[in-house]
Amino acid sequence: MFFVDLRVPPHDLADQMGDMRIWLDRHKVEASGFRVEGTLARLTFRVEAEAEGFASRFAGRMNADPSIHPRRIIRRRLAANALASVTAEPVLTA
Repeated sequence: MFFVDLRVPPHDLADQMGDMRIWLDRHKVEASGFRVEGTLARLTFRVEAEAEGFASRFAGRMNADPSIHPRRIIRRRLAANALASVTAEPVLTA
């Protein structure tokens, strides 16, 4: 199984879910699982290429371990981005 975790803004939930359904139908992809918890969604796919395509289209993140909760993945990504922005370029002072 292949899992795709993504953040869905609350103000855009209905539109995003509609876009996801249209994408799935157009690509003849059937997600084997779908779960929304707050602003986080997790879709389960049987075929890796389908999961990768979906993740790419909706800025999701592939996750091979179903025991990892999507919130932890989002937190890790935010922490990594924060660290990268702090360490990206040193500030030179005169």
